[in-house]
Amino acid sequence: MQVGFKYITEEMLKGGVAMGFEESGGFGLTDHIPERDGILFALIALEMLADSEYSKLSELVNEKRKQFGRIHYKRIDHDYSEGDRVELLPRLIESAPKKIGSWAIKDTSVFYSATGSANGLKLRLEGENRWLLIRSSETEPLLRFYAEGDSEDEPDILLNKGLKLLMKQRNK
Repeated sequence: MQVGFKYITEEMLKGGVAMGFEESGGFGLTDHIPERDGILFALIALEMLADSEYSKLSELVNEKRKQFGRIHYKRIDHDYSEGDRVELLPRLIESAPKKIGSWAIKDTSVFYSATGSANGLKLRLEGENRWLLIRSSETEPLLRFYAEGDSEDEPDILLNKGLKLLMKQRNK
């Protein structure tokens, strides 16, 4: 799968997908329009709040966290303007590790740009909600790292290990 809401829309239109999201705040519903609609989602959030016993959205969010648990997630954008930025991930994919720290890698997904080059790698690790995603931007001098863990400190650990892992691919 490629990155960008137009690719999310393509998957939504194929069927079997109720909604699509992207990190820049885009939300789309399959049965609405095949595009992002922030106003609609703001209205849905207000309706959820109005239908609850709470007067503040933060109170509703805290209740949902009690009900479903906390999400331990973080992300970092690493400035990287070297000429090999788009080559780092393909190198890492060729020599992908079997473990990150003490956690075995259960599954991997590779994501591709419109030009067909690998620009994303998601590593799913042993545990309930433990993963690391590494992306190289093709439009900005950035490497992006995303992580979710089973405890509050794990995302930071995974992000740091991911950065070190990718930096080992320089000048190979």
